[in-house]
Amino acid sequence: MEQKISAIGKNLPAEDAEVIDGTGKFVYPGMVNTHHHFFQTFVRNLITIDYPHLTVMDWIDKIYRIFQNIDDQIIYYSSLTAMADLLKHGCTTAFDHQYCYTTTTGKRPVDRQMEAAAQLGIRYHAGRGGNTLPREEGSSIPAAMVETTDEFIRDCERLIDQYHDASPYSMSQIVVSPCQPINCYRDTFVESVKLARDKGVRLHTHLGEGESEGIRERYGMRTLDWCEKIGFIGDDVFYAHAWELTQAEYEKIAKTGTGISHCPAPAVLGGFPILDNEKNWLFTARQVNYNADYLSLMKIPLLEGQPLKGDGDILVNESFVSKRGWTDAAIGKYIYDDEGNLKGKIVGVTRDFMVNSFFTPQLPVIMFGCDRMSYCNFTVRVSELTPEYLREMNDKIAELFPNEDVGFTVLKTIIESQYEGTRHFRDGVFVASIAILLITLMGLLGYITDEMHRRSKEIAIRKVNGATAPNILRLLSKDVLITAFPAILLGVIASRVVGESWLRQFADKIPLTVFIFISTALLVLAIIWGCVILKSWNIANENPVRSIKNE
Repeated sequence: MEQKISAIGKNLPAEDAEVIDGTGKFVYPGMVNTHHHFFQTFVRNLITIDYPHLTVMDWIDKIYRIFQNIDDQIIYYSSLTAMADLLKHGCTTAFDHQYCYTTTTGKRPVDRQMEAAAQLGIRYHAGRGGNTLPREEGSSIPAAMVETTDEFIRDCERLIDQYHDASPYSMSQIVVSPCQPINCYRDTFVESVKLARDKGVRLHTHLGEGESEGIRERYGMRTLDWCEKIGFIGDDVFYAHAWELTQAEYEKIAKTGTGISHCPAPAVLGGFPILDNEKNWLFTARQVNYNADYLSLMKIPLLEGQPLKGDGDILVNESFVSKRGWTDAAIGKYIYDDEGNLKGKIVGVTRDFMVNSFFTPQLPVIMFGCDRMSYCNFTVRVSELTPEYLREMNDKIAELFPNEDVGFTVLKTIIESQYEGTRHFRDGVFVASIAILLITLMGLLGYITDEMHRRSKEIAIRKVNGATAPNILRLLSKDVLITAFPAILLGVIASRVVGESWLRQFADKIPLTVFIFISTALLVLAIIWGCVILKSWNIANENPVRSIKNE
């Protein structure tokens, strides 16, 4: 017998049916969650990640460095927790966009989610996501979370064949869901469209989430136009977020019957949306609320105008002015929110300062004046974090907020956590380099010793015939350096290629100038030459008679 509602009304026959007394209660169909990321459940409210005024790209950069380390057990238990939470609040159907495939999860995430869904009895539609574009080619994805297009498509096909049930009221379906255009190759989306249409399943991706500018730089068009061009649009497609779309783009989506899972506020994550005069989205600025002391406290230079004095005063940085396209003075211009409400007037422009990690580009920043402490963040600068300073700060906080528990977060700790993996890699490379250098020098000294012994008679004969110690040293050095030079040259070329490849993950990085490699090569040659001189000095100055006699 099909378990579905067959009739609604009063005094209905209830033969062999369980009667539930619903007096004083509401009865409504189960709600449907149309976009979720179950694997993010365990990082909710993590202070190093979810703090106010982050832009989407800020947050993505931080969070992916955590997600690259999870395994399929975390996928299973986070999915179980998220599904139970949805059921608790009336969602009986869930769609999850599962794009976290790492070297430790393997291809098992959706399989583990299906286990969790079957255990709880929730109707589950799984979005098999994936990322295929490496970070060095312009994505925000760590190497541990990148698949090939072939891997992605092959696993989508496996999951469709194994789990997809297209019948009415089915409990499991599969949706082909490449993560987002900015983090995938074009072929990934093209092949996704082909597979989904061949198999008769839906398509899904993130769109209109702050990535259009990057797509325009890459393909010369906005994201929706790009999706339309490759066929990733239509009544079998639904997008997530879409908060940066223009009115014309919304009309195109409506005309094509494309769906949107639209939840703009969490997507912005506290960033402030900047609109043009027609209220079209331009970009999202990093929002900061601080009082007039903030610039001097953080030692941020003010290029023009005046510091914040209170509510209604706004400061912006150089990148904000550039991104907004203002060629005249920014001071005196008014800023409105996305509902047309006046937020304040720009009173000054600061120099660009880093508000995120070095992995992401410089962000436009908008700073709102704030005199009301309840609306502000507190920042305390100390010369040294000592117990005395902590006691003093705690006493002051207790005086200001006697009924609140207030904790401190050390900015240095947050910053260091961002670069923990980079620091470990750097230290590993440094130790390995020192070890390789020492081993090389030991081999070089052994080679020189053997060469001295082998050529001792030759050296003695040369000295008998008038060769001086400098002549002998030049002879021996020349032979070693002729061998070493090509090796050093190849090493320099390889190190430059590897170094530039590694630095591509950083938006703000030092330039690898030719001088760095030339000076390093000369240093290595000098060390080699010094080892030759050190080892050859005695034999170059030895009595030739003794050498011939020993021979």
